[in-house]
Amino acid sequence: MYNTVRRMTDTNLTLFPLSQLTVRAGYSQNIFGGPSLTPSGYQFAGSYATVVQEMQRNSTDNFTFGVDWKPVQGTKFTMEEEIDHLKADSYMTVNPSSLVVQEADGTKAALLANSYAQVAYSASNCNANSIGTTPILSAPNTPGALPVINAACNVMTSYLRSQPTRIILPDGNLPVPEHKHQECLDERRRALHCREYESAELLREFRGSGGDNARASDD
Repeated sequence: MYNTVRRMTDTNLTLFPLSQLTVRAGYSQNIFGGPSLTPSGYQFAGSYATVVQEMQRNSTDNFTFGVDWKPVQGTKFTMEEEIDHLKADSYMTVNPSSLVVQEADGTKAALLANSYAQVAYSASNCNANSIGTTPILSAPNTPGALPVINAACNVMTSYLRSQPTRIILPDGNLPVPEHKHQECLDERRRALHCREYESAELLREFRGSGGDNARASDD
């Protein structure tokens, strides 16, 4: 379940578009964010699995710089450099709708029942040696408040899973150029008389926390 928004910005600037030498610069940003609900994907807090709230916050910043050289009519040489910076800042917390009980001190808590198998919460989730004949839930001191969970039962009061990731394309902070060569013998019949040559190199470097760094390169 997603309740997210996307915000996009695109700006481009071209200097001397009719001259032999044209300079271009651009910046684009794409932000995807908002709350969502997702299965935890693995068992945690003992042997239990549940639905958690994932706060989505992913964005990309794209910087482009290019130079076009037109020595003669119908021929254009282009050198273009581009940097993409990806920021993944999503994190997971307790699903607010799962906080259905409270501890004796008023701390809200979620019952640890396996949501994958839709197992109902029962006395098996409590310490049999400690619970005795005391009920699992008791009425709160304040009318209308959440029921109070027995201290001998398993609950979850807080959860946070975060792994901020930064990816820079191309490698590091230095851009990798892209070269283009275009010849058009007849602008009026561009589709039939244009030849284009293009070469580029792309390196990817992944930076994150909590795991091994991965690196790959494409030519």
